[in-house]
Amino acid sequence: MHTADLVGKWELLSIVGEFQDGRRLEPWGPNPTGQLVYSVDGYFYTSAPTPTLQTGTEEPFDAIEVYVGRYEVDEHAAAVRHTVALSRMPNWEGTTFFRYPSFEVDRLTMRTPSEISLGVEIVFAFVWHRVRSDSGGWE
Repeated sequence: MHTADLVGKWELLSIVGEFQDGRRLEPWGPNPTGQLVYSVDGYFYTSAPTPTLQTGTEEPFDAIEVYVGRYEVDEHAAAVRHTVALSRMPNWEGTTFFRYPSFEVDRLTMRTPSEISLGVEIVFAFVWHRVRSDSGGWE
């Protein structure tokens, strides 16, 4: 995988938590919305309104996950590093998140490292679809 594989605009299709015991969790529901943008010069932006924002049950600022910063492709680890510069959640700033990408045509799946939740190992998979303009290029 190379940086050029990521560059462009992506729309969120799903967020699924996959527990080691086989259970699945959709924390943003079955039809999430969101965007992910990677620039040629190493910057990224991502946002995803939570289900409460989509239904109007929470204050807008509290109901959107958004962060921006720099990204780097680590070809040896087959990973992308997101180093957060600015976030709605200040404790994320300066943090580096690792994501493990896989591609299928215009679909990008980014998996998180495994973590323990409710005493069980879980991996989150974020599935994105590449957005192309009418001219065939990226938006």
